[in-house]
Amino acid sequence: MNKKKEDKLDITQIDKILEKTIESIEQGKTEIFDIAETARSEYEQLKNELTDIKKQTAELIDEVDNLEKRSHFSRIRLAEVSKNFNTYSEKDIKQAYEQASELRARLTIMKEREQQMKRLRDNTERRLKNLENTVNKAENIMNQMGAIESYLSQGLGGLQETIDELEQRKTTGLRIIRAQEEERRRVAREIHDGPAQSLANMVLRTEYCEKLLDSNNQVDKIRDELIDLKEQVRLNLKDVRKIIFDLRPMTLDDLGLVPAIRRLIQGVEEDINIEGELKVFGEEARLERDLEIALFRTIQEALNNIKKHSKAKRFWVKVEFREDLIQMNIRDDGTGFEINEVSKDNQFGLSNMKERVTSLEGDIKINSKPKEGTIISIKVPISGM
Repeated sequence: MNKKKEDKLDITQIDKILEKTIESIEQGKTEIFDIAETARSEYEQLKNELTDIKKQTAELIDEVDNLEKRSHFSRIRLAEVSKNFNTYSEKDIKQAYEQASELRARLTIMKEREQQMKRLRDNTERRLKNLENTVNKAENIMNQMGAIESYLSQGLGGLQETIDELEQRKTTGLRIIRAQEEERRRVAREIHDGPAQSLANMVLRTEYCEKLLDSNNQVDKIRDELIDLKEQVRLNLKDVRKIIFDLRPMTLDDLGLVPAIRRLIQGVEEDINIEGELKVFGEEARLERDLEIALFRTIQEALNNIKKHSKAKRFWVKVEFREDLIQMNIRDDGTGFEINEVSKDNQFGLSNMKERVTSLEGDIKINSKPKEGTIISIKVPISGM
């Protein structure tokens, strides 16, 4: 009797949940509309900027071509003067040499500026394409959310509708995951196209300054300062690239899950004094993008826990591809812990892993004891994703 009461649906409570859900969807539609409008405005502004950049690039190309011609003639002139130095005065020889040197230096600088403008032009074109995709995706999501709102507004019409609603919530949850990953992808691209490119350019400029200092016998102190600056820039560039990988590993998009995990393990080894090992069994294959993302984030969370809490000297990651599922094991020789007595930070990380695996209809087991390390076993079905 009590079992029947527990199984009975509370229609009133579900209707309240539906009303709140519809309100949230309406608010979400408004926010997405604002995002779309902002992206559309940025698109138009960036489009105008791209026109100016293309114009400046074309002008630089023409100027470089002109300088190359002048530099060529100056070298011919210098060769003629050097060959017939008895015919020309010392002043003529000096003037020919200085003119050739000046044109060569200007040509080097202008070529570098030309390459900078070309990179800026290419980056701007990519950003423009990304903004266009963002506008289109936002419009598609608004249409989908409108359909969801219309469906939920009809209320609860029977058991089948309740089942459909649960399926819809699952789909919405997956969309949220996709939206989060798309945002990470966008931020990663912006950092890559902005600060990372600028830092790389600064390294090139400092190297060029070193060459000029060598040729002109400038003060050694300036050289030391430039060398120090270059080293600092390289360190910053390394940090930015690490941020990019954490936000959205390009290896995952380009090569797949296993290479991305391998790069993740290398990063952990570089961050702390620890040795990691990856073993792969079965025929390695590319999975659907959302599945690869979820599995990668799960492994990332597990390795973060090892870095922060385990005090381990070694850890092992095993990935096994089967016909209908993928199995992963993460093991370390660290201090271990009592499952019921974990810290808040560690508990949050474990909860994240469990939620991700559960959303994939998979299974996760965490075994750990003090002084015996930790083993995390994950099984996720491949079919149906």
